[in-house]
Amino acid sequence: MELKTEEDNYFGLDLGNSGIRVVQLKKSGDKPALATYGDVETPFALLTSDSPVDQDKLAEIIKKLVNDANISTKNVVAGLKAANVFSSVINMPKLSSQELAHAIRFQADKYIPMALDQAKLDYFVIGQSPTKEEEMEVLLVATPTNMATKYLNICQKAGLELMALDINAIAQARSLVPGDISAVIVDFGSLATDITVVASQIPRLIRSVNVGAKSFKRVVRQNLGLDEDQASQFIQKFGLLQT
Repeated sequence: MELKTEEDNYFGLDLGNSGIRVVQLKKSGDKPALATYGDVETPFALLTSDSPVDQDKLAEIIKKLVNDANISTKNVVAGLKAANVFSSVINMPKLSSQELAHAIRFQADKYIPMALDQAKLDYFVIGQSPTKEEEMEVLLVATPTNMATKYLNICQKAGLELMALDINAIAQARSLVPGDISAVIVDFGSLATDITVVASQIPRLIRSVNVGAKSFKRVVRQNLGLDEDQASQFIQKFGLLQT
């Protein structure tokens, strides 16, 4: 993982259904080091609301968290969950950068299950196709425009400058999986679990399933007769082993 220069300093923002997390890194030799981190719980599913009032509440929580965590910049990169993203690895003819930018929109219509004028589209050239010498592999990603606009509005209300929206699965692949191995990343959220199949740091498959931490807590509560706080502590202490 490479860090931007000091002039392009930024921090990461993760908006979840039950909490918000911020992290800022700094350069330390050849590797990034943790500068500061913070997290806070939020009213459940506040992020899913499209109400301007709820977005104002979320912005105020973010603003306070950024201040409490001593974040030193207003520049932010926010993460998108798998449920808010469409992705696919596709084959394209070997084209120049300019030709590819033009051609990708025609191909995207086959893979993105929504009107392209309602989506924010991006792509990354992976490299040579393993099956066809005259083609290359391209990672195609998209998110609904209204989702991107929502994140932008929340960040602006919090007094922040949104530099980019990154996809959690891609960021995790970059930071967690070495370039020469394949792996499956399972990211448990409160409502859903994101599953990413990674090969050579490229997410080959990104999926979200509607089973999350709240589902596990409910099972523990029902089977052991615990309240929600006790169930949370139980899972954190013992994990999810069958024993």
